[in-house]
Amino acid sequence: MQKSPFNRWRPTFHVLAPRMWMNDPCGAAFIPETEEYLVTYQWFTGGTKWGNNAWGQARSKDLIRWTDCEPAITLGPPGSSDSLGVFSGSVTSKLSPRGKRMLYLFYTSVSHLPIHWSIPYFVGCESQSVAVSCDHGISWQKRKLNPLPLQAPLGNKVIPLNCHLPPLSSYSPKQTTGWRDPFVGTWPSLSQLLSHGSANRSRSSSTPSKSAGSPAQSDTSSPSIEIDFPNPTEEAYFMIISSGERNEGPQLQLYTSSDPGLDNWQELGVLLSVKKQTKWNDFLPDFGVNFECGSFCSIKASDGTVRDYVIVGVEGGDPDRGRWVLWMEGCLVLDDKLHAKFEIQNCGRLDHGIFYSACTFRGPPKGDSDGELIAWGWANEDDSDRDRSDQGWAGSLTLPRELFVLTAKIPPGRSGVPVGWISCNGLHRTMSTLGIRPAGQVEGLRQNANLFENEDLEFVRSRCFEISSSFLLRDNIQRLGFKVRMSEDARENTTIVIDIKNSEIRVDRERSSLLPFANKLPSRGHFELLRNRLTPTSRNGPCSPFEALDVRIFVDNSLIEVFINERFAMTTRVYPSLSDSLRVQFFSESSPNTPDAGLISRDIKAWTDLVRAWDSRKQEKLFNVNP
Repeated sequence: MQKSPFNRWRPTFHVLAPRMWMNDPCGAAFIPETEEYLVTYQWFTGGTKWGNNAWGQARSKDLIRWTDCEPAITLGPPGSSDSLGVFSGSVTSKLSPRGKRMLYLFYTSVSHLPIHWSIPYFVGCESQSVAVSCDHGISWQKRKLNPLPLQAPLGNKVIPLNCHLPPLSSYSPKQTTGWRDPFVGTWPSLSQLLSHGSANRSRSSSTPSKSAGSPAQSDTSSPSIEIDFPNPTEEAYFMIISSGERNEGPQLQLYTSSDPGLDNWQELGVLLSVKKQTKWNDFLPDFGVNFECGSFCSIKASDGTVRDYVIVGVEGGDPDRGRWVLWMEGCLVLDDKLHAKFEIQNCGRLDHGIFYSACTFRGPPKGDSDGELIAWGWANEDDSDRDRSDQGWAGSLTLPRELFVLTAKIPPGRSGVPVGWISCNGLHRTMSTLGIRPAGQVEGLRQNANLFENEDLEFVRSRCFEISSSFLLRDNIQRLGFKVRMSEDARENTTIVIDIKNSEIRVDRERSSLLPFANKLPSRGHFELLRNRLTPTSRNGPCSPFEALDVRIFVDNSLIEVFINERFAMTTRVYPSLSDSLRVQFFSESSPNTPDAGLISRDIKAWTDLVRAWDSRKQEKLFNVNP
């Protein structure tokens, strides 16, 4: 029996809106006083295509089971700065002098539409605003003084609202392509840099500074800025706003304040600027023309060093005006005018599929250390923009993921490091990259689940399940993987391929659905399995020439997430049409291609009947939000 249109492809263990359209995870936080996680997201209650009239909100004790809350913010009245949109942003907190936690919700208030990098930018269409909560996110109040007294960086051209628009070619090349998605938080690395620069500001301006970083980075010279920086006893807050300069490239604008609740935000210039549609390497997509949903973070590595990162959503990429999320590891430096700059040292893709609009936050502290860094993303539909009115919803958040510094030995015999890695200790031949894995709390989905191991995998019949597997491989392995959402006659199946020979992960969707609207193109990304020193035998049997291969796959009805060796992630969507597309099958190919000839060992586990995220949700529950 076929499921109802509402539930047919709807995920069950992910965060998603009660109904209608949703997109970006806007802001998230862990609240120590209530020991709860809070997540907000873009929500349009008026239909199943893009729109924006609220920030939906939910809370959880364990990142697994969720409870809906009243929307955090909604549209303002006609004529207000947020009458047409409450775009993405972030949530941060600060303890008051009396020890009370104040939550601050920063968002982009929109007063004119449309807004897009490909059309002229209207002055005042985007501004930055704040809402405040004194009760741990139960209720939010917009500041009466909204928006903040900041202006978009428009270069030499000012375009008045409601003017007659000449052709795009007649606009100044210094016009901005966007100015939105404020991310606010503390950044000790930057605080230390600017404090040092402020203390030495009276020195000669001819003091040498670090040279520009990657050739892809643009020169954004501007007049020297006098920074009213907090004294050492105060905690500085920083805001980055995602932006871009037309015909030049995407940018991150930087601001600072001693208190997120005040108006004293000071512009610090351009933190990061890259040339449009350039690439870090040939295995990555380009930097596009405009950044969205930018964020910053620092992560302590196992050797005690602190690494600084920037994460950005890219739009206007080539080809097909694509969009994706890139992470950049880099070095914070002062230029010759004592402006803070982020110099890129390494770059990678946070997810090789439809994951977009990354939202990062810290989990609960662990002793004297910061909590794990957790990231959410938005998984859009991938169905040719069909009419979803009967379905009644669209979009989901991904599973929460932990970001960390992953270190490894440089493979023997290599003079350099593999793509996506950076050398961190030449003497000990170690290298590092950004690690990506499901947040540890995600294992809670297995509570009371049904477990299938190895050969029992053939008995799995499920729309929603997890696979966790580990393999030791021989040198003759070519590829291996899993077929999921496979029908009994195999007419429908989605094939997840780990292609060792060609260093690629691929999700083949050619036969994922018999329906015409389902996207049949593959999702793919570069992944190189590291080689170990070649040792043909050992006392315990054959040794693999490769590192162990660890694969985790989450299938939640139409949503698939793949994680490989804690450094590769891919999110995709499928829309099976047959009611019996419930099977799972493992396969491997080697040369010669005899069964399991390329495997030394394998350990496969699968869990079905995972914990549902919304057991307490009633589909008919409505909130006081006008579309």
